[in-house]
Amino acid sequence: YAAGSKPATEQKEGASEPSQVKVISRLKFRMDGVGYYGDKRTHLFVIPADGSAKARQLTSGDFDHQFPTWAPDGKALYCTALRRPDADDLNRSDIWRVAVATGETELVWENAGPVWGLKAAPDGRHLLFGGHENQHEGSTTPELLILPLGHDGLAAGVAVSLTHKLDRPIGPAGTSDLRAMPMFSSGEWASDGKGAYFLLGARGDSNLWYTPIEGGEPIQLTRYVDRTVADFSLAADGKIALIIGDGVNPDDIFLFAKGDSRRLTDHNPIARELALVVPERFTYEGAGGRQMDGWLMRPADYEPGRRYPTVLSIHGGPHGAYGSGLMVYFQALAGAGFAVIYTNPRGSQTYGQQFALDVVGDWGGQDFVDIMNGVDAAVATGVVDPERLGVMGWSYGGFMTSWTVTQTDRFKAAIAGAPVVNRYNFIGTSDIPWFMEHQGGGSNPWGEDGGAQLLERSPIRYANRVTTPTMVVCGEGDLRCPIEQAEQFYVALKRIGKAPTVHIRYPGEYHGVARPEHKLDRYERTVAWFRHYLTK
Repeated sequence: YAAGSKPATEQKEGASEPSQVKVISRLKFRMDGVGYYGDKRTHLFVIPADGSAKARQLTSGDFDHQFPTWAPDGKALYCTALRRPDADDLNRSDIWRVAVATGETELVWENAGPVWGLKAAPDGRHLLFGGHENQHEGSTTPELLILPLGHDGLAAGVAVSLTHKLDRPIGPAGTSDLRAMPMFSSGEWASDGKGAYFLLGARGDSNLWYTPIEGGEPIQLTRYVDRTVADFSLAADGKIALIIGDGVNPDDIFLFAKGDSRRLTDHNPIARELALVVPERFTYEGAGGRQMDGWLMRPADYEPGRRYPTVLSIHGGPHGAYGSGLMVYFQALAGAGFAVIYTNPRGSQTYGQQFALDVVGDWGGQDFVDIMNGVDAAVATGVVDPERLGVMGWSYGGFMTSWTVTQTDRFKAAIAGAPVVNRYNFIGTSDIPWFMEHQGGGSNPWGEDGGAQLLERSPIRYANRVTTPTMVVCGEGDLRCPIEQAEQFYVALKRIGKAPTVHIRYPGEYHGVARPEHKLDRYERTVAWFRHYLTK
């Protein structure tokens, strides 16, 4: 069957229900959080605002169209698409113009990488968007780009980065398990069209910036430290609404005007009734003497002079970043009498392109040294008990947790969440098929090295070394780090029998734990696991 010509399910002759057989002919045939696509594509529709007519489909073909934005005259939409047969093989997208009256599509600009968040200027002379040219594939720092348009609405030049010199990613930064941040952040036009506002991440924080589009350098408008601007919205009179949060304050809406911010909402007053712990940022030397950021949370009942059982948490990505966000997970541990350590090892975003790139091809190498040095620095504060250490992480953090217990026995308990333990067979089982080839430095099972580098840096290869009691956790519907990865590690540890192990599976969950009852279960199991092994 030709790609896109066959439905996801078939009606067999004489059958009372459609067949559930899936016929796959695409490389990108599923996505975590969405499921299996079948032959479905994303297209643009328009509908009268007064509801006087049904939605009308504008785009067609075996291509996905995303991030639409209206041209100011209302006669066309701009969107991203890669309208070519090999689109699934490429991490890139072009910009197209779609006539509203006819659905006719015209190519505006071809790009070497992905673009997103298109915004047309008020006068229609430019397009603003986020993206990059794929210089370092999925590890490339996202930038704010601008494209000049001609009178016909097509490109009148080349796209230019407005943030390249800043060497930091656009968009909000800092992980939080309460924060709802835009997945694809770009910028917003000023009402006069002479400049644009955007968020920029640095050292786990993010702040609001403004840049003129002609003549002038970007200007930082907010200078919050250990606080994060997670999103913003502009009013026509120049006022700006910001969503701001930090390590002990859930996000709320603030009004920003003339350099000052005023709080407008108070959605979580219960936070003031809780014994929340302020994360303390510290710096230390990672591998090769490189400066790293870490955070230490003392137990809620901390008494000076005492050392406490401590849990190290490792973020995902590997291009995620910890920072100034409220982490309920960590607060639950601190409230139960544990100290918590978390760090941003090399590979983390918000520290520049080279810092992010340095983890590629070296998972479990210098990043592991960075993390262990952070633990040593936290122990040196006198708060952390080096004899009562636990470690946990999710996704890449699950990989690093699994890797850690194969490399050292300094941790007395571990929780590996949605781990990657076999990088060799991760290729072909994840919904992002090119990810591990890039992160493995080009190694793959069919390449010249036969995937040797992937196996050499896979925790499953060294499972016989593990003496640490390890809980292995995953969502049963995880398509990003499929549950077979968790199963491999659990079965190996169970067969080897050197350490207690248990496997926790959450039904109906993708790459994460979203349902409230499952979140609560995860928190309670985490505290109970570490309490059992670290407080004896």
